[in-house]
Amino acid sequence: MAALLIGIVIAAAVFAALLWSLYRCFMTTGKLRVSYGVLTISTLLVVAGITWNLAGVTFAASGSLIFTAIVGVWADTRWSKLLPLVQLVLGVLAFFAAVDTLIQGGLSTILQNGL
Repeated sequence: MAALLIGIVIAAAVFAALLWSLYRCFMTTGKLRVSYGVLTISTLLVVAGITWNLAGVTFAASGSLIFTAIVGVWADTRWSKLLPLVQLVLGVLAFFAAVDTLIQGGLSTILQNGL
């Protein structure tokens, strides 16, 4: 039961961060608008990559998510830094999950086919 509640809290935090990025994408101008647009798309791609077990998509999107979340944390003020920080944590966790999946897939292929 506790794991389910923790999952719901994490999903709500990621969804709130996604909505905040979408809002900031429309309310800002210039390079910050582009950064928040990429942050929104990267968040969607990371979630889709994890859901459908696409390690390559998750790996690429998490790298983009990490970079643009750092820009979002740097550019925002006060409490507005919190939601890009959630996306930064999501990006780092997704990056390590994708790397782990890619390593396991590569090792299993090597072991099955022999050196």
